[in-house]
Amino acid sequence: MPALHDELVALPDPDAELAHRVARLREDISVLRLRGAVVAASGGVDSSLALAIAARACGPERVVAVALPDRHSSSESAELAQKAAASMGVTQFRVLSVDTALMALGCFTDLHTVLERVFGSFDPELHTFRTEFRYDFEISGSLPGFFAVRVGQGDEVVRRLRAVDHRALVATMNLKQRVRSVFTYRVAEELDYAVLCTTNRQEKEQGFFVKNGDGSGDVFPLHDLLKSQVRQLATAAGLPPEVAGRPSTTDTYSAPQSQESFFFRWNEPSMDLLVAAFDQGIADDAIGRELGASPQAIQRARALLERRRLLSRRLTASMGAR
Repeated sequence: MPALHDELVALPDPDAELAHRVARLREDISVLRLRGAVVAASGGVDSSLALAIAARACGPERVVAVALPDRHSSSESAELAQKAAASMGVTQFRVLSVDTALMALGCFTDLHTVLERVFGSFDPELHTFRTEFRYDFEISGSLPGFFAVRVGQGDEVVRRLRAVDHRALVATMNLKQRVRSVFTYRVAEELDYAVLCTTNRQEKEQGFFVKNGDGSGDVFPLHDLLKSQVRQLATAAGLPPEVAGRPSTTDTYSAPQSQESFFFRWNEPSMDLLVAAFDQGIADDAIGRELGASPQAIQRARALLERRRLLSRRLTASMGAR
């Protein structure tokens, strides 16, 4: 009998699923009476799969990939985004820095103010930073919390974030995604193209996206796919292995940051299994055996996912059904 993850999550026929999504995107763009597609390309597997689907649906000559770096972005992101685009025959690749726009909006000044308040001192020439969500599901009475981490001078300083400081950081950093959306729509409207939202199912259901930012789009080709399924389709589409297998990052903070430590707390396969198993009504003890976790930990994970689903409703109100 296959492992529970494979049984609940794995796509039985990735090639057929990819063909279905290509046909669906072609139909959606036709219904919208648009001429092609624009993808904000991060070099990650989600945006790269959206590029691959768009290239097949519209023809690569009617697809534009746009990299939108700022001063905190990894140089690897734009490089992998261009590699993914080239592998799909997409030659229209643009790099549009959002740094000047963010400076004009006060993003980095406001960010520095919050970091100074949290750490007492913060020098962007000496320090990098990230935030982490921490929650030990196995310990009864453990409380979830957000922490800021300052990296530099050979050490790390960790501070638990007060609600007011966490909200300030989120509001400030969300500017990045909203400005990227503005730039993406600027390109799309000039060409009469559709903007493809690259949010997957985990991100949509758990509210792990920015409203009017990376959660925006005209078409939503990935919003019902779990992350493991995205990776399956990326491989079926022939994306380069270093793109299809690239670890998921936020690429938002100056210090390296995984999506697991930033938000989900579970790795990708475990998160996929939790979402699928909860929907299928699988017992907590069966899920726990698969993940090596206690039934109590699974219960706490279930409760967290449900709370996040409720909170995400206000974010997903503007997202399409397809």
